[in-house]
Amino acid sequence: MKAELEKLTYLRRLDAHTLDLSMLPAERRRFLAGVGRRLTGQALQRREPERRYPILLTLLAQSAVDVLDETLLLFDQAISGREAAAKQKVAEALAERAKGGENRQALLDEILTIVLDTGIGDEQIGTLLRGRIGMDRMRAAWAERRERLPRDHGQLSMLDASMSYLRQFAPAVLAAVQFAGGPGTEQLLQAVSVLAELYATGARKVPAGAPVGFVPTKWAGYLVAAEQAGDVTAYRRYWEIAVLVGLRDGLRSGDVFVPGSRRYADPASFLLTPAAWAPQKVEFCHLVGKPVEAADALAQADDELHTALAIWRPSSRRATRARCASPTTGS
Repeated sequence: MKAELEKLTYLRRLDAHTLDLSMLPAERRRFLAGVGRRLTGQALQRREPERRYPILLTLLAQSAVDVLDETLLLFDQAISGREAAAKQKVAEALAERAKGGENRQALLDEILTIVLDTGIGDEQIGTLLRGRIGMDRMRAAWAERRERLPRDHGQLSMLDASMSYLRQFAPAVLAAVQFAGGPGTEQLLQAVSVLAELYATGARKVPAGAPVGFVPTKWAGYLVAAEQAGDVTAYRRYWEIAVLVGLRDGLRSGDVFVPGSRRYADPASFLLTPAAWAPQKVEFCHLVGKPVEAADALAQADDELHTALAIWRPSSRRATRARCASPTTGS
């Protein structure tokens, strides 16, 4: 990842990310870039200028996009790899916990057998528990009790062990890449900006008022517990992991996108612009038999829904009565 970031920095010094080659079709840009990658410097120099410079410019522009995408892909893979390892450790810990709880489970079964027996009076239950099961056995089971697991069964704690690894590349990625997002990502993007500032300044404490609305419910308890205990270090580490994982998830879902990227581009960029859609709108709606105005289309859909419901309800009642009247109908 560091090597890809060095390439990205070099290309940006050449302003490769600012080149506008939108006048060329995408296939033509990819073709010229492929030619540029195959040619040696000497072979490219022998090309006539009207071919040499378009190849060079296209190669620079495409390389800037490709290196950016590769950097983000490696960022995704690095976080996902640690997350998968944490899940595996949690599964192993849960298996060990289940093995150690067999004796307590057997004890619980014996206790419930006595407690649920309606033939035993309430005043006799304590005597039977102490007599049949024994106080020594119940005290031993109580001594072996374990702390209740959090909602994620300890996955965030397992990820916390990978914090030093994540910090080897996360500051450089957040410093080099500009992130944007759609509706609902405001808190996450604000948190990414705060974390990038913490990395840049070397600050250790998450500033007051830093957003936490993006943190999954299963991890929110960690932040609350750390805040109540006054553990600034733990709060920073849990919040930092939540930001990085949330950023990874946002890139995967398309809620977060990166300007200049192809793999992680704004989903809206794949749609027709309003200016391009306007002259085609009437013809398209005529071909598919839909109203041009959205309000008319919604009203038509509402009428179709009520018509369908009116047809379905009587037939559904008849089918229900038929099934109830049939002697072969099962339970």
